[in-house]
Amino acid sequence: QKYAPLQGEIDSVNDQANDLQAADIILSHFNVRRLEDFNTRWKALQIAIEDRLKQLQDALRAFGPNSQHFLSVSVESPWERAVAGNKVPYYINHITEKTQWD
Repeated sequence: QKYAPLQGEIDSVNDQANDLQAADIILSHFNVRRLEDFNTRWKALQIAIEDRLKQLQDALRAFGPNSQHFLSVSVESPWERAVAGNKVPYYINHITEKTQWD
């Protein structure tokens, strides 16, 4: 993941807090709350990034360069714009069942 370097820093901060606890050094309530908030915000950020990545991937699949979604709104009914296998656009009239090439 792109945020892996940050995850290493997060893990380091948490490891240091655990090392302090293991050495019987007690963190103040203020610092414990800050560490918990830090971890909660980091987790929320990871979830938001994953959600946004999924949305972008879905949009790329639906509307990307291999999609013909944009064609469906480029002409009015009963016409439909399509692209032939050789990448040449053409128009289909579904009422008259005729095609028209550019």
